[in-house]
Amino acid sequence: MCSLAQAGVVRTLLTFDSNVGASWQPVDFNNDGVTDISFDFYGLTTFDLGGSATFFLNVVGNGNNQVLGQGNSILPLSAETTISLTPVLGSWQNANSGPNVWTQFGSSGELIGMGAPGAGSFMGVKFEIDSDWHYGWIRFGSINNPDSPLPSLGWPSVLEFGYETIAGVPIVTPVPEPQAWQLLGVAFLAIGVSRKIIHNRQTAI
Repeated sequence: MCSLAQAGVVRTLLTFDSNVGASWQPVDFNNDGVTDISFDFYGLTTFDLGGSATFFLNVVGNGNNQVLGQGNSILPLSAETTISLTPVLGSWQNANSGPNVWTQFGSSGELIGMGAPGAGSFMGVKFEIDSDWHYGWIRFGSINNPDSPLPSLGWPSVLEFGYETIAGVPIVTPVPEPQAWQLLGVAFLAIGVSRKIIHNRQTAI
């Protein structure tokens, strides 16, 4: 786990070892030792469909913390979405109501909600620090552990979260940063281009 501060925003990126298939780590936005948002994962077996199981991930709140939802589910947000007191889409609801984050139907494998095809990967949150509201987000996605002996589950996991340290100030969901290997590739490309330019200049002389 590592934290990155940028202006008033603190982002925390989670890390996982190679034997983790999925993770829904409780979120403590401001690292004060109090869990702000946690999750409840469970499955229900439907015997009349050949024993297939449907899996659910729901929110578990803390006190009066709220999440941005639509109906009884979390509203998946895309990158560069502003989270504020008056959201453009969805509405604020008490996290204790246990809204659904995502559901995977065992009979078909279909995933709905967060991380589903075409859906956003962020959930919006507002939580209290000293009786003041702070806005934050939680990003979901697949854990990429190529060395893991476990099969890929395809379940969206908690990968990163962030919050605005200044009370009442809106926060914008970020564009996920490229993986380290992608950045390394860009670096090698830049080196290759610069060498070619130098070679061309030397040839011209």
